[in-house]
Amino acid sequence: MNQNILDSIQELINKWIEENGNFLFQEKKDHWVENPAISGEYLIKFSIKLKTFLCDKVLIPIELVSDIFQTTTLSKSNTNDNIDADRLDKFLKDFDNQFQDLVTQKVSECRGVVETTDPFHMK
Repeated sequence: MNQNILDSIQELINKWIEENGNFLFQEKKDHWVENPAISGEYLIKFSIKLKTFLCDKVLIPIELVSDIFQTTTLSKSNTNDNIDADRLDKFLKDFDNQFQDLVTQKVSECRGVVETTDPFHMK
């Protein structure tokens, strides 16, 4: 296994989890599974959950789970440098954008009074 690339991927994921983006109280997680088809590679899914918007005092549940991200450069025979980290960076940015779109959609579906407990979004 290419430990340098694995470390780069883990560092990128840790940074993503720590960043709050547009929301203060979102919960970000990563879920790793070893790839059963390719020894030394991983399948990774990501999730974001947000519990800060209310519609007429009822919680609007907002959660998104990503598609699977498959590493391709961790095996010992790999000759490419850090392609996975570059791919993962784009993957996570796209996933964050999808989550933002979902939040906008869910909040706009409320036909009552929308409230939030997130100080970033309080008026």
